[in-house]
Amino acid sequence: MGLKFFNRSFKKVVLVGNTALIAPKSKIGLYFLPGEPFETIKSIVLGMGHEFVQDFEAFESGANRPSLLPDMAIMDEHHASILESHNRSRNFCQKCPSFLPMLVALWNPQLISLYIQKGFHDCIRLPFEKTEVESRIITFLALKNRAKQLFGKLESQKHLLSTALQKVDEAVVITSASGDIVYANDSFKDLTGHGTDELLKINLSNIIFNEDLPETASKDSVHGFIVNGNVRRGTLRLKRADGTCIEMDASITPFTDSSLKGLYYVYVLRDISEKRLIEARTIQAQKLEALGVLAGGIAHDFNNILTPIIGYAELLRTFPHKEGEFLEEVDQILKAATRAKELVGELLSFSRQQDEPKRLINPVPILKEALKLLRAAVPDNINIVQDIDQNTPKIFLSPVHLHQIIMNLVINAYQAIGDRQGRIEVTLENIEVDEFSARTHPGLKPGPHVRLSVSDNGPGIPASFLHRIFDPYFTTKEEGKGTGLGLSVVHNILKNANGMVTVYSEEGKGATFRCYFPALKAEGKVQIEEWSQTQPCSLGLRVMLVDDDEMNLVITNKMFNHLGCIVQAFTDPNEALNTFKKAPKGFDLVFTDQVMPKMNGTDLSKALRMIEKNIPIIISSGYIAALRKQALTEAGVNEVLSKPFTLLQLKDTLIRIMKK
Repeated sequence: MGLKFFNRSFKKVVLVGNTALIAPKSKIGLYFLPGEPFETIKSIVLGMGHEFVQDFEAFESGANRPSLLPDMAIMDEHHASILESHNRSRNFCQKCPSFLPMLVALWNPQLISLYIQKGFHDCIRLPFEKTEVESRIITFLALKNRAKQLFGKLESQKHLLSTALQKVDEAVVITSASGDIVYANDSFKDLTGHGTDELLKINLSNIIFNEDLPETASKDSVHGFIVNGNVRRGTLRLKRADGTCIEMDASITPFTDSSLKGLYYVYVLRDISEKRLIEARTIQAQKLEALGVLAGGIAHDFNNILTPIIGYAELLRTFPHKEGEFLEEVDQILKAATRAKELVGELLSFSRQQDEPKRLINPVPILKEALKLLRAAVPDNINIVQDIDQNTPKIFLSPVHLHQIIMNLVINAYQAIGDRQGRIEVTLENIEVDEFSARTHPGLKPGPHVRLSVSDNGPGIPASFLHRIFDPYFTTKEEGKGTGLGLSVVHNILKNANGMVTVYSEEGKGATFRCYFPALKAEGKVQIEEWSQTQPCSLGLRVMLVDDDEMNLVITNKMFNHLGCIVQAFTDPNEALNTFKKAPKGFDLVFTDQVMPKMNGTDLSKALRMIEKNIPIIISSGYIAALRKQALTEAGVNEVLSKPFTLLQLKDTLIRIMKK
């Protein structure tokens, strides 16, 4: 692979293929025994205009003293072994306040996997080759700089959300799964009369009671009120520091932390005592609207941040890699970014800014992911056994709904088992429903189906209750420990998916729930990962690209280049419009962002249509729910592409337009 170097604005620029990586002047830690390797790499580093440091003891203590840390570290096996013997390399990067690239120099590059397991990011082969060393240094310094920019934006969004929570009038409190308070905004402090230090020592269940229960109700009663279902709303009573009680309107939502293991609840509480009832009802709609706008704004900005992450990772995956080097790491970046994209969708769904549409899905990875999350929530006394057919055909369902089904069934099973040693079996298989089975199970049609079964060895369900278990609010659990909605939700999802759910149980022998989904045959080869299928091609389109976000403009340009398109890019829509007026036949396609300060995408589309009525136009947005269908039609927009998009999604969109 050819490398070209330029000096521009006191920065080193390297071109790797068509990709430019910029590495500012940096401080590089070189930790080597005296000898030729050290002298060689020192000469290369100084020749690139960087500084170097050698104090290894200062480096080891740098995780706790960031000022001592270099911008990246390169060391020989001797110093790497010292770092590992002190049990520091594996967790060193996690302790550092920012991304710190650590590379090890090896005579035998086959040992790199061993050092990656120990916490290192890459290796440099010995004896040193100038081109390889420069490439590694520039690449990792550029990645460090990019990570710093992205994390800065994420911190800004975090600060925005924290400020919003403090400013809202509603009391907001977050608790652990056991009810211990971990966060409370100022409104909640004012409502209770407790100070911050007092609140952090209180279990919320001791001061909040179900409105329908006596004031002295036990904390288990409230726990039963919130533990089932995704969002619970209702009226609660709060006991203040002075002993008085006030009525509140409550919204209680469970969520997990970034590790997807810790379960928390966020309470949004509004005082509806008689004195403030009229005022509270007046501002309710305004507050909900404001929260919805906030959710949409965060989703738009977050999707814009994810666009270059996914785009650059996909492009990195197309670079030549020796024996799959870095492919697993790049795939992990793509997997994490895709999960973040899905979380944004869940945020919009929660705020009612986006529906949960059905689509053709592979149930296998979704089921595995749900079981992985459940394993952290299910007590250790219960063993979860999986029997999943990897060749299960696709089904037509929302991924969120499939998550709800497996979550509700497994939670129902482990709650039935209780504190005893138990076993939950989850099976996914292909079956053929015959005519007899269809006749004996109204709602089930003959043909191929996917069957999801969840069995437990709990106490079972009494025969007299079996005909009622799918009724809303019906529960066999003791008072306060169940909502009676979980199985009702499962039943409704299956019914709307043209499937059904059945139950078989004997008292003392557990219960088995079987969910039937119509199986669908996907045309062509199954795509394991979207990003693994998109190779460079030559579509040959002349594209006008308009986006006011420089980072998104650059990566979208590169993605078009990867697909063989000739791109003329603009950050100013007015400049793009003037260029189009001079040469309307010079473009085959216009690809524009929607949210831009001087002129939005739909207005630009209208202006372009007045000049050339047949020009194909694609609008891209990080928040497509804000786009009105009528406005898009009036503007003559051909396609809408949601950010972040993949190379495959962009390619398919371009091909659809070319066919038209």
